[in-house]
Amino acid sequence: MKKKISLVLIAVMAMLCVLGCSKDNIATKDNDKEAKSEKTTEAVKESTKETEKSTKTTEKESTTKSTEKKTESKATEKTSAAAVSIKRGTVKNGTYSNESVGINFPTSDFALILSDTQIAQVIGYGNNIISDNGIASMDQLEKVSNGCVYDFAGYFSDNMSSYMLMFENLEKTVGKEVSETVYLTALKTQMGKITAPKYDTSDSIKQITIAGETYYAVTFKIQGSDASQTYYVKKSGKYMIGMILTYTSSSESEAKAFINKITK
Repeated sequence: MKKKISLVLIAVMAMLCVLGCSKDNIATKDNDKEAKSEKTTEAVKESTKETEKSTKTTEKESTTKSTEKKTESKATEKTSAAAVSIKRGTVKNGTYSNESVGINFPTSDFALILSDTQIAQVIGYGNNIISDNGIASMDQLEKVSNGCVYDFAGYFSDNMSSYMLMFENLEKTVGKEVSETVYLTALKTQMGKITAPKYDTSDSIKQITIAGETYYAVTFKIQGSDASQTYYVKKSGKYMIGMILTYTSSSESEAKAFINKITK
């Protein structure tokens, strides 16, 4: 069992690094953009002063109304995106189903499926938040994990390689919504800082289709071992849906074949 838990812990530790530090990485990039934006804005203001003086009142009113409509439209879109609600999936009759994120897959591929209690023990939530016969609610898990919910975890036939499905509330972990590429770039930065185990972060971010949806993926080779991890992410409103696949060279084909079994 120690070997099993060790691989899961590696996956969890890697993702938790993003939760603790990606906010700083993303904030730094945004600050640079804001600084450049301020310089550009000042230059534009100076070059357009004369033009603004000669603009007719009716044109100003027309521009103002147009801007207000665009602003309202963007605000509506943002509110709609943030309102996306993600719920926990269920395992029944050999199938994991989650209509809120459009993910379904057979659980028969797994030799062992971790319960919420086991996941809580591995990650460090503690048993105090587990209720209802060992099942925790989405709200409970978000509170104790600061926004990152591990909804499913299972081991493949070798009893070492694993698959984990998580939902990260970006408003709680990063402070705002970010794109998949920004998220994975921050992940690569953080993985590169880990010294034990040490990760090869040279893989580039790729697009991959899972269940008809576009996900972004990156793979890390765990140096000094035969293990690798592939992270698949897709943004949904304020959440980042993440799948963590941990495998060895002998189980890679089985693990990646499972990804093709995921349906909407």
